[in-house]
Amino acid sequence: MRSAKWDHEQLRQWHERSVYTELSDDESCWDVDDTGFLKQGSDSVGVQRQYTGTAGKTTNCQIGVCLAFSSYKGYAITDFRLYLPESWLKDSERCRKAGIPEDVVFQTKARLVQEMLAQALANGYRASCLTADADYGKAPYLRAFLQKEQLAFALGIQKKLHVHWLKGKLRPLRLAGGLRSAEMSLEAIAREVKATDWLRLPLPGSQGPSSYEWAQTQIALDGKPYGLLMRRLGEDIRFFLTWSPEPRDFLYWVRQIKRRWDVERCFQEAKQEVGLDEYQIRLWTSWHRHILLALVLVWVLAKLKLQFSWEKWTLPQIRQLMRIPWLEQGIPAAHSLQWLHWKRQHNFKATKSHWKRARQALFQLEAA
Repeated sequence: MRSAKWDHEQLRQWHERSVYTELSDDESCWDVDDTGFLKQGSDSVGVQRQYTGTAGKTTNCQIGVCLAFSSYKGYAITDFRLYLPESWLKDSERCRKAGIPEDVVFQTKARLVQEMLAQALANGYRASCLTADADYGKAPYLRAFLQKEQLAFALGIQKKLHVHWLKGKLRPLRLAGGLRSAEMSLEAIAREVKATDWLRLPLPGSQGPSSYEWAQTQIALDGKPYGLLMRRLGEDIRFFLTWSPEPRDFLYWVRQIKRRWDVERCFQEAKQEVGLDEYQIRLWTSWHRHILLALVLVWVLAKLKLQFSWEKWTLPQIRQLMRIPWLEQGIPAAHSLQWLHWKRQHNFKATKSHWKRARQALFQLEAA
């Protein structure tokens, strides 16, 4: 990882090209998020006490910012950057020991995302939309970049944000001459929305249909018109700032925001299947090579899943099959497929038996 002579940038370009070629469709989407890698010491590149959603608190960790690409065909992470805190870049000796190139400067997470998007666009790759959470939605320069590139977006925003509520049709020329409504918080707008304007959509999910309610309205932020999509579950309301160079209907935004969580599945599968977060390396080059190899490996598994989608294999099953040296032992491929079917049926029977025992134990407890 540290001293081998190979151009990992070529592998990254192949990975990026393969993902876009396989997954692109009319509603493909870029999803932005970051993940934490928990650490104990202070020598790993970029490590410091900082908040990470991986642990749900401020702790000693590294932060990787990732750009994922998803469509109805599947999903994968296409690019990534290591977030370097300012404290690191102010210590030149520490940077030298970690192998950080001298031309690296401090960039916020949103700037890292902008850099990855600029590189993808320069290579000719595009998506119909970009989604991100409120950590990125609060960056005005990221919104300006996306609008300049004519890239639609649905960005999470904080509920305390104050905007102008436009109940009528958006008119940019009128906005340029002054806004006609007083500023109010997003929470206040949600309270003013009529009950009949909330729509419950039973969208499919991993744990059954969702019970979210959705509402859409129009606002102005920094003198520019945007759409505001609200998602409600009980008392919890999330807000998303939407913009598109061409008209998009309500359901389009709902579908894109629902797909937003594919990036979380990317992180989960990469950590569980190929050890994305299981490394003992400290240097800049080593870290980037490890992350790249992990993402490429999980994409190879995903490609096999796409290729044999009629079999409905899971990534753990594919990984398990690849670990057995079928070819070296001269065992026909048909036998391996038959073995995998047997394994799946065996797992199903075991699960069914477990549920049966659990129900019997529950009935006995209620009877007692």
